[in-house]
This record gives sequence, structure tokens and C-alpha cells, in this order.
Amino acid sequence: MASSTCVLALALLALSASACTSKPRAKTEEDLRRELKGLPYLGSVPLSPAGSKKRGLVINDRTRRYDGYRYFTLYTRAEGYLIDADGALLHTWKSPALQSDDALVRMSPFMSGWQQAELTASGHLLALISRGGIVDLDWDSRVVWQAEMLAHHELFVASNGEIETLIDAFRMVEADDRRVLIIDNQVVRLASDGKEGQRVSIYDALMAHPEWRGRLQKIVAALPVVDADHLPPIEVPISHPAYAALAEARRPERVAALKSLIATGKAPIPGREAIALLRYANVRENPFDIFHSNTARWLPEHPKGLWKEGSILVSIRNLDLLMVVDPSQYGKIVWWWGPGEIERQHEPSILANGNILLFDNGSERGWSRVIEVDPSTKQIVWQYGDGKGTRFFSFAEGGVQMLPNGNTLIAISNEGRTIEITRDGVVVWEFYMPLQSRNRRFIAYRFHALDKSASAAIQEKYLSPNRPQP
Repeated sequence: MASSTCVLALALLALSASACTSKPRAKTEEDLRRELKGLPYLGSVPLSPAGSKKRGLVINDRTRRYDGYRYFTLYTRAEGYLIDADGALLHTWKSPALQSDDALVRMSPFMSGWQQAELTASGHLLALISRGGIVDLDWDSRVVWQAEMLAHHELFVASNGEIETLIDAFRMVEADDRRVLIIDNQVVRLASDGKEGQRVSIYDALMAHPEWRGRLQKIVAALPVVDADHLPPIEVPISHPAYAALAEARRPERVAALKSLIATGKAPIPGREAIALLRYANVRENPFDIFHSNTARWLPEHPKGLWKEGSILVSIRNLDLLMVVDPSQYGKIVWWWGPGEIERQHEPSILANGNILLFDNGSERGWSRVIEVDPSTKQIVWQYGDGKGTRFFSFAEGGVQMLPNGNTLIAISNEGRTIEITRDGVVVWEFYMPLQSRNRRFIAYRFHALDKSASAAIQEKYLSPNRPQP
């Protein structure tokens, strides 16, 4: 391991309350799949025997990798990390802003820390606190502004400075002869100072589409009845990291709040607490979360006119659906693709050629891939990962970014590692999350690189030895 990698590993390991010392129990891939499927977003994954000793940078081909800085956050930690391409830790941001209280963290670990972050060339880090909101921090972690909202999964800064995010909204909808609670997702556009602008409802967009209206009505009609008085038993062992969350959700006062929320669609408790309650009270299923959208990206005009500038690319995980909506037409769907082709996908983005790059989790087939889709033909034109010779798997989470040199950066979240590959699939950079605790590895939802100009700007402004200290 290179010396710079050792520096990063030691710096991050110093943050851990207890490092992994005992030998991890061997688990099969099916064991891991079941655990992740039933109880996601715990912020860490079990260590495999083969990967337990891998920390920091393990592959670094300086002749073919991209040279820009990279940055990431770790689930359950309100911290962001900036590293160089050699794995050396350059800077850390920290802030308690908008963090959950201890009781909520016990019930919902995924609502603590920063779910993801976006770093700008100005050195500001915008951090997303799941169902807490967004906070803008300067280089020295001072809060510039914060916006409290039920935001989750997405924090995208467009070229015009506007910010796209996703929020949850409780909603009662018609399902044959009954009214049922769902969690609607809404795309929210913010100004660069955090002031909220336009919203687009995913439910309304789908209901207005002639084909998706019928599909959505069938999904809603098939939702099971959740009886808060007869919740399924907690079968997770007390030793499991999620047991505390499940037990916290079963406290009598929380069950009473759950009954009221299911019946009326109005939360008698704070919104982020209600979201956590819906997820964990029913143990392994959250039937109210029919969309689970995870991406909302501002788009330039498509080269072939499929959509116009300012449209939004949305990923709806639970429907295996990518769609483009036009906010100027009240969220009209102008393009869609996915069902039957992808499974529980993450982080689609538009490429310079107009194609879409995305992380296809393959949660049911048991292996993941990264694909490039031509939206004009709806055909897959490039793929990395085949479940055989090139095999990796992230049941949940995951991300992908096309780099300026044509390489692809892939966050394999549930394996706790990120790789950079060439167009022909050669791994030229591989980084394992260094922080481990109790036979588990902390994970990153997304892992991004800055372009060289932004890296140079940060280097010149903040990393110069002559920079004044705060």
C-alpha cells in the first residue's frame, strides 16, 4: 500500500470507536443479499474474509487513471472527505447541523450523518442529511445556509447553480374502494442560496401519463393493509445492528403515531420521525414507499430533441423506471424506459453524446452492472459487469460517474469499494473504505471526482501552504 494511502487509512481509522480486531465469520453471497434486502441503510456492510484486510487504495495506475480530486461521505457520519488520486486525505468537513436526536438515530440509523454531498470549485460542500435537509458549508465547515426538508438520496448542482433534490410527502390516494397512505416523492428545485422553487410530484406525473396511470392504479390497489395493532414479530437477533432500530419503532407511543398516520396521512410526529417509523415498524417491508426515487438531474437539451433544456431526469427505484419530466409542462413525462431491463437502479446521468449512464443494481438477479443507454433507440450500447468474469454486486445504493478522460468511476456501495475503469473494462484505480468497526465496513452511497480545473482551483485557494488559517 502506498504511503499516502496509509495516511488516509490511519486518519479515518482514528475516527472509529473500535476497530475490527476479531476474525469475521464467513458469509455466502446469499447471506449478504438477504441481510441487505431485509434491513438496508445501516451505514455498513459485513466484512468478507477476502476483503477484510483491504483498506484505502489498492490499485493505482497513474498512467491511465484520472488525476482529479475525489470526495465522498460515509453513512451515519456527518463528515465529508477530500482525497487526491493517490489516496491522500486532503481535507475533512464536519458539522452537526440538522442532525437527528439520539432516539431517532436508534430507530433509523440512515437518518444520521450525511447521505451524500456535492463539492463545488469554490470549496463549499453541500451536504444532504437524509430526511433532514441540506446544509451549505464553507471550506472551514461554517454553515452558509441550511434548508430543513424531508430531502433524500439526491443533491445535484446544475451548471446554472440551481440545486435538484428529492423530498418525501405523505399522501392519501384512492385504491378501489379504500383510501391508502403512500409516500409520494417530489422533485424540488432550489436556488443557489437554498430558497425553494418549483416542485414536481412523481405521483401526479405518472397519473397524468396514459400508460403509467393504469400501472400505478394497480400498484396502489395491491398495497397490503398494515395493521398497527398486529405488526409482525421482530425476528432479527438482538446482536444484529438493526435490532435497536426495530425495537425503538415498537414503543407504544410510536405505534399509536403509526396508526394515526396510516389512517389520516397526517403525521402526529415530526416528518423525519414518521418516515423512519413507516420503514422500521413493519420490520422488513415499507409498502407505503411505492416509488423510492433516488435521482433527479437537471438536463441540457437533448441532441436529437427528445427533451428540452431544464427537463429533469428521474430514477424511480421501486418501479425500475427512468423518466424525463418537463417542469414547464407541469411535470409531463416526455421520455421513459426501464421496466424489464433494469432492477432497482441508481444515479443515471446524461453524457455529452446524449446517452444515459447508470448503475443497474440487479437486486433480484444477484449481480450488478453499469450500462450506457441510447435514449433515442432505448438500446444498451455499452456495459460493464456480466455476472460471470466481471462480477460485482450492490443490492442497494451504488453510483457511477463518467470522468473527463473517458474512464468511469463506479461506487460499489455494498462492497465498500470504488473502482475506476477504462472504456474496455480495465480497473486502473480501486479504493476500499478504510473505516471498519465490529467486523463491518462503513460504506459510501456515492463517490465522485472533481474535474481538473475545479481541483486546481481548490488546490490554489485552500491547499497552498501560504493560506491564512481561520
